[in-house]
Amino acid sequence: MRKRARLLGALAALLLAFTGCSSPSPEVDSDDDGALIAPRVGASAPDFSLTTLQGEDVDLAALRGSPTWIVFNATWCAACRAEAPDVQAVHDAVGEDASILGVYMGEDGASVAGFADRVGLTYTQAADADQEVSRSYGVVGVPQHFFLDAEGTVVAVVSGGLTEEAALEYLAEAGLP
Repeated sequence: MRKRARLLGALAALLLAFTGCSSPSPEVDSDDDGALIAPRVGASAPDFSLTTLQGEDVDLAALRGSPTWIVFNATWCAACRAEAPDVQAVHDAVGEDASILGVYMGEDGASVAGFADRVGLTYTQAADADQEVSRSYGVVGVPQHFFLDAEGTVVAVVSGGLTEEAALEYLAEAGLP
């Protein structure tokens, strides 16, 4: 019986490694216990403020005026690590025409900074150590992506890893010139 349980556990871990770290459904409504949910397409994105790896405050409301891509991720997540070069490539391609913000769920700034340095990431990144921002977006698994238009309205919510091409398509939906 123990062998079967270990085998099932190993298979589940492999499945998560190949499909993403976990995949919440952005369409889930709040339950009777008041659990937070992901903002839906067409809704205003919840405002938040975090401190970037460079020690600067970033406020979501201040990013209005151009499309924004919020990437909820984690350094321990295989799918997040796999998509990081594509996120960087999008950042390099769009320049100042869009804002890209990596939010690291449940991690401290030192861990995130070490990861960003090793991988060569230069887009705006912030640790969400207490997971307050992640909870306000209903994020329970990573990677989770929110694409916002210039007014801060959610135009797409995507669970799982994204390629550079897919991210650019979502940013175009959000109004990228």
